[in-house]
Amino acid sequence: MIKEQGNIHHIFPKAYLRKNGFKQSEYNQVANYVWITQPRNLQIGDRAPKDYMVDMETTKHHFAEANAIPADLNKFDFHQYNQFLIERRNLMAQNIRSLFESL
Repeated sequence: MIKEQGNIHHIFPKAYLRKNGFKQSEYNQVANYVWITQPRNLQIGDRAPKDYMVDMETTKHHFAEANAIPADLNKFDFHQYNQFLIERRNLMAQNIRSLFESL
């Protein structure tokens, strides 16, 4: 149950990706979204995952298995963005498959 007001967070923040040459169609990907509390989203700002994932509170929110986040996200910067999208889509598909099979 969601108890706090939150935001749809770009795991790779859009300002960060824009600054590194990515287009809107590249950073507005479902695989780049996760729900996160508004204060945490503001705290992350436009930093790369490898920079903001050092904070244990942020790590706790991102690494929930249900969020299908690659375990090595804390090593990623814009160079690994496309790899991240592939890995996250695969993890999301696995979660969906598992939920479907549990019905």
